[in-house]
Amino acid sequence: MNLYGKAITDKMMVALAEELVKYENKERITLLDLSCNKITKLPDKLQRLHKLETLVLSCNKIKALPHWIGDLAGLRELWLQDNPLEDKLPKQIEECHELRRLTVDAPLQKE
Repeated sequence: MNLYGKAITDKMMVALAEELVKYENKERITLLDLSCNKITKLPDKLQRLHKLETLVLSCNKIKALPHWIGDLAGLRELWLQDNPLEDKLPKQIEECHELRRLTVDAPLQKE
């Protein structure tokens, strides 16, 4: 699902996450492109997208990933470049056993 550059804000993201979870029950969402929006944090509802393989969050205002990121066990690609990320990733990212590509601007450490 491509939502690139739609000017999505945090408030809009909460409502969108609700709809994505409903849609996930009917169709398989494997790619979610939220790049080039105004997102500062990910709503907790997104952790229910268990079939997600690619999550593109580039060019947003995200400072930290939620600890539930590890619940996305099938995640293969996570794009985070051009975000004001703090210098640490949550330890739970280790639960993403299928993760093959993690794209960030600078080297980050795990908590």
